[in-house]
Amino acid sequence: MPGAEEEGEESVAKLITALAALANRLHLAGRFAEAENALREAVALAREGLRSDAAACSPMLALAWSESARLLTFQGRHEEALPTARSCVTLCRELLGGPSTDDMEQFVVPSLAAALEVEAQSLRVFGDLTGARAAAREAVEWWRSTTTRTAALAASLGCLGDVLTDLEAWPEAVSAREEAVQLLRDRGGYPVDVAWAWRSLGQTLSRSGQPERAVAPLRAAAEAFRELHPVEAATLAEILEMLSDCLEALRQEQEALAACEEAVRIRRDLLTPADPATSVALVQALYKITNVLAVSLGRLDDALAAMEEAVELYRRLAEHDPATYSREVAWGLRHLGWCLINVGRHEEGAARCAEAAGILRHLSLSAPEIAEPLLVRAMFDQARALGLLGRPLEGVGALEEAMVIHERVPYEAAMGSLMPDRLALVSELGAQLTALGWFGHALPYVEEAIDILRAHVDRGAQEYRPALKQALSELKRCRRALTGAEN
Repeated sequence: MPGAEEEGEESVAKLITALAALANRLHLAGRFAEAENALREAVALAREGLRSDAAACSPMLALAWSESARLLTFQGRHEEALPTARSCVTLCRELLGGPSTDDMEQFVVPSLAAALEVEAQSLRVFGDLTGARAAAREAVEWWRSTTTRTAALAASLGCLGDVLTDLEAWPEAVSAREEAVQLLRDRGGYPVDVAWAWRSLGQTLSRSGQPERAVAPLRAAAEAFRELHPVEAATLAEILEMLSDCLEALRQEQEALAACEEAVRIRRDLLTPADPATSVALVQALYKITNVLAVSLGRLDDALAAMEEAVELYRRLAEHDPATYSREVAWGLRHLGWCLINVGRHEEGAARCAEAAGILRHLSLSAPEIAEPLLVRAMFDQARALGLLGRPLEGVGALEEAMVIHERVPYEAAMGSLMPDRLALVSELGAQLTALGWFGHALPYVEEAIDILRAHVDRGAQEYRPALKQALSELKRCRRALTGAEN
């Protein structure tokens, strides 16, 4: 029969295990402070037990540390999670280097694998992707060495897939994602885990430029999350938006539109005025519909309603937080103006672009690198609308201001923005000055446009040839007019 001392040690181990299990349940219930207190008690008991029986209590300390690290990571407290996880890893390595015990597979290996996964997640947040990859790979191998931890291995593969995706190591990332899906499907994983695995696989395939392969897993994920609706409604909307992007890339525009429309319906249901994030999410979904309708299907009139709704949502947000959302209002107004101009509603389009320019002028006083590239775009579109309205004098004024700003915008700020290039500006300015009959003023801009266009054509970009032909025609007109004036 075991003695009183052995029974005491066993009861301490059971209490620590019970506290860890309680903490896990509290964690799942969102009661993080209570879970943290339970784990602190478990760590304290394990440390105290080390004095009398290190062999029995060391695995319990590893368990308490690994659970604490997981809880801290879930709360985004990576600065605290990382040292806790590393303490656990060090302890587990020491234990695995000693005599083999029954506790190895039950406590030590799972604690080591879980702590390595936390280390990988924290290092990923801190930008050390190389270190994160090494930790995640080791975590996966330790989970593989166990026989009954299907969900844990799948989660670890997911962590590895996240790191590899950040590193753009696409073949290995896809392989990790596919293994997680197959593992959960073959071994009867929980539906929510299978759904997340499909979603992660689809996302990685999409980001790696493989929309044709991403569609099937994203559809599977969407179907799975529909079964979990409304608990996972926001995730379903996100998946539908990714699916729409892939379908649009594959020129399956009608299916892309249907996915977008479903996402918008979900985002509208989730809209909460007190939570700005729900408004922003709805705006992004509306922008996707606008893009599919306007760009892929050419249905600009239909795109206007979605664009107007998006602008109105950002206006409401800007009323309470102008510093964060004013630029977004301006971006939406400029885009709305562009749509209106391209459906022939030039007056309304010019007005929206002018309003956007006014907001951006104000923002440029404090954040020129953010505001000025879009300000040039708004003024360019406004000028184009004014030219179409037969008001080139106003258009020239907007274009000349845009040219001045364009010249001072740093290259880095212009990259990835909507700012028109020098060719677009000089071409439009030359055309509007010609329309005014100011041929002498127009001539240098028309000549500069021709030089740029010729350089493009000479490099084999034949799509510029029609614009070059038009510019040469304007050049002849200017020279004829100026020659006639001299005579």
